[in-house]
Formats: sequence, structure tokens, C-alpha cells
Amino acid sequence: MSYTRFLDFQFSIKDHISIHNGAGDFPEIRVTNQYATACISLYGGQMLSFMPVQANEDLLFLSPDAVFDDGTAIRGGIPVCWPWFGQAIGPGLPAHGYARTQTWSIERTVQLADGSSQVVLQLPPGDYGVAEGLALTLHIHVGKTLLLELQTENVGDTPQWVSQALHSYLHVRKVSNCVIKGLDQVSFIDKLQDDKAHIQQGDLFIDQSVDRVYLTENNTICINDPDFNRSISIQNTGNDATVVWNPGEALYDLTADSFNQMVCIESAHLNRDGTLLQPNDVKLVSTEISVG
Repeated sequence: MSYTRFLDFQFSIKDHISIHNGAGDFPEIRVTNQYATACISLYGGQMLSFMPVQANEDLLFLSPDAVFDDGTAIRGGIPVCWPWFGQAIGPGLPAHGYARTQTWSIERTVQLADGSSQVVLQLPPGDYGVAEGLALTLHIHVGKTLLLELQTENVGDTPQWVSQALHSYLHVRKVSNCVIKGLDQVSFIDKLQDDKAHIQQGDLFIDQSVDRVYLTENNTICINDPDFNRSISIQNTGNDATVVWNPGEALYDLTADSFNQMVCIESAHLNRDGTLLQPNDVKLVSTEISVG
């Protein structure tokens, strides 16, 4: 019996949750319920798709040119940046940590009483030379909304520094036509202007590359998309920042047509004050995505 078939035998729920080989032969969890369909890759513990039944287009963006290879992060969906966010913290280490290029394990799958679905994934402590003693759990709830809760627990004996983010790629028809609400009067750091500080004035419009760290906690952002005739709501909790990103240009795994169809609204705990996670303590960061 193959590993994927074993997982399907152990964790599938008839007509509700199944496990298959997906792109790159990585195991994928496919969820179907009365509210939505969803797809989760065990590689990276990464949401790839969330499609509410009333939606005509996926709420998540997955690049048509995404690379599904060991050691390469998947472009799109909701990558997990952990145990650090941003540039590598040491030589030979990857940007945004190693969680998004590791194979996660399934802890449980549940069909809840209201017909919604829960999937719990784990990334146990590993021998990476950093973040020793930190265990990572991702709780995914697929229902009327998509809720991700990223839980870091210090199961070791020494305090540890950690930063993390849920790097959500949201799908839009044309980003330059969208209006992003919920950031007015919020201070931000512009990563494209040598970390210069600004204050957002009014709604945010994106017509060029953007990489901003908005210093706001427990906030709700709305993307009004007139071309898809919908509004995507992103409610973040446990975060100390909201990162907004669009490269404004093609990348090796993102064509010129594709980057116009996405914007990242990321729930991030950047831990800028350097607080250490004490033994037995837990840090929770979440994002909830819905459509109206």
C-alpha cells in the first residue's frame, strides 16, 4: 500500500474528506462539504484552494506556474512562514523559514455536526539547528469561512524566539481595479523604500509593486473586487502586523498575467520586540477568509 493510500485509509471520511496524490506527487487533502470545497497540500502544510459554494472563482490564488518540487516553496494558496518571517536568520537557511518546504503529518480529520470540516496538521520539532523544541500545529476549518489557526508550542526546556505568518494569496480579477479597505490611518513600513515609515491615507490601491508591513493587531481587511463582483474579508488575530505584498512584475513561477490576479494579505507575528516563547507556552496566529 502506498503512503497516500495509507493516509486515505486512515483519515478519509466518506463523501467528505479524501487524500490523493496531487501535483509533484505530493499528498493532497481534498475537502467537500455543503459550504465549500478545499484542497490542502501536505507539502508545506499549505492551503491551495478554497471555493465556497456560492463563489464563481476560488478565493485563493495558485500560480499556474507554481513549482511542485522538494525544497521549493509553492507559489500561492496560504504558505506557512515559520519559525521566522522574511530574510534568512543565518547562512544557508531559507527565507521565511523551513515549514513551507517540509512534509507535514495529519493529526486528525473531523466532520463536524454542522456539516463543516476540520483538518489538523502537525510539524514536529526537527533537527534544523534552529527553533529547537518548537512544535507547530495548523488547525484548518472549512465551512462558510476558511479559518486557519497556526499554533506554536515550546515543548523544550529553553526559551525560544519565533516569528511567523500565514502568507495568504487572495485571488482577484485585476488587482489595479480593487479597493483594499481597513488600513486607513495605520502606520506602515515600506520595504521598497528602505523601511521608511508612513501612515496610510484612505483606502489602498495597488498599481505597482508593493511590500508593506502595517503595524496593526487583530484587524479586518476587505478587498472589494468590482470585476469579480465580490468582497473578500480577511480577519486576522494574534498578529502584530499585516503584510501587503504584490511583486508588480513577473517572477520565475509567476507570469506577467498572473501577478495582476493576486494580492497577499498576510497575518504576521513579527515579534519585533524580541519576546521569547517560554517552555510550555503557546503562540497562536490566525486568519479567517470569507466572501460577500
